[in-house]
Amino acid sequence: MGAFYGSTLFLGKSNTLTVQPVVTVERTVFYRERAAGMYSTLPYSFTQILCNTISPLVYLHWVVKTHVFSNQSIAERA
Repeated sequence: MGAFYGSTLFLGKSNTLTVQPVVTVERTVFYRERAAGMYSTLPYSFTQILCNTISPLVYLHWVVKTHVFSNQSIAERA
């Protein structure tokens, strides 16, 4: 159980550190385009959620990590 907690904490922190520069740039672009009146916030937010949840890479990443971690925990107990 400690390995699951530690690996989840590590992956969460590393993902946060790698994504933060991208989010900063996207937020700057969003503020600039919203000030120019290009679109409202609701369609932009809906599109971001749609793009991030339907991505097949997210599901592939989840399947691979789950498989690897579950096999590691089974191997440790035996």
